[in-house]
Amino acid sequence: MRIGKSLLIGILSAVGLASSHATAAVIVLDNFTNTGVAGARPIGTVLDGTQPADVNLPGNNWQVSWGNISNWGQPTLQTFGGTTNAARISTDLGLGTSIASAGPYIKPTQMSAATSFDVTNVGNAGGNHWGAGLGFYSATAVNVHGFTNFRGLAVNPDTGALSLLSNPALFGSSVQTLAYNGTWVKAAVYHTLSYDVNTTGGTLSNVVLDGQSYSFNATNIFTDTNTAFFGIYTSSSAGGGLGHFDFAQLSGVIPEPTSLAVLAVGGLGLIARRRRA
Repeated sequence: MRIGKSLLIGILSAVGLASSHATAAVIVLDNFTNTGVAGARPIGTVLDGTQPADVNLPGNNWQVSWGNISNWGQPTLQTFGGTTNAARISTDLGLGTSIASAGPYIKPTQMSAATSFDVTNVGNAGGNHWGAGLGFYSATAVNVHGFTNFRGLAVNPDTGALSLLSNPALFGSSVQTLAYNGTWVKAAVYHTLSYDVNTTGGTLSNVVLDGQSYSFNATNIFTDTNTAFFGIYTSSSAGGGLGHFDFAQLSGVIPEPTSLAVLAVGGLGLIARRRRA
C-alpha cells in the first residue's frame, strides 16, 4: 500500500524540525574558585593539567597554550585568592583547553566566549604587548615567545583599546584595533569581555567590552581549525606583570542528534503500521 502524501510530508517535516533544533549549552566554565564547588582548587594550585571546574568535555584539562615557561619558571598559571577567586597568569603566558568533538559531544559551529579580567599589574610600555586576551588557539605551543596560534580579542592594559588578533608575532600588528568606548579605568577594576564566533564562515559578532558594543570589519579567521582550543592569556611589557581572570566561559549552540533519530524511527514505525493496515 502506498504511503499517503500527507503522512510522508508530516514525517519529513518533523525530522527537519528535529535536525534544526539546538540548545545553548556550556562547553567550558571555570570561575577558578578554591572553595565549596566541584572543581575547587586550593589557592596557589598550578592550573596547567587541571580540569576546568565545569566542563562538558571530561578529561580535557587546561594546558599551557604558549609561553616560555622554562625561562620564567613556576608558578605562572595558578589559582589566586585576593579580593575574588581568580586565575593568576603572569607575563606572556596562555592557558587553553581542547574543545574538539568527543563522544556524544559535537563541537558547535556557533560559540560565545566570555571572561572577566583585571590588568592592574599588566603594562604595555612601548606598545609591544596585548594585555589580556580571550579567544582560541589552533594548537598549543609551549616554550615559544609570541602569540603563537592565537585568534581572538585582546584589551590594551593602559588604554583599554580592543584588538582583533590573528596569530601575530610578539611585536606584530593587529588585524584591527578599536579605541575604548568611554573612560578607561585600569587600577583595581574587573572588566568584562564577550563575543560570538561562527566557525562555518569564521566570523566574529556581538562584541561587548564593559557593556559597550564594538563592530569589527568582516573576518573569516575563526575557522574550525583555528578554534581547536579555547583560552585566555596575559601579555605584559615587564616581567612579573600579573593578569587576573575571575572566570572564563565558552558556550555554544549544540545540535541534538538524539531528537532527530527518535523522530526518524517514529516516522518509520508509522509507515510500517500504515503498510500493515
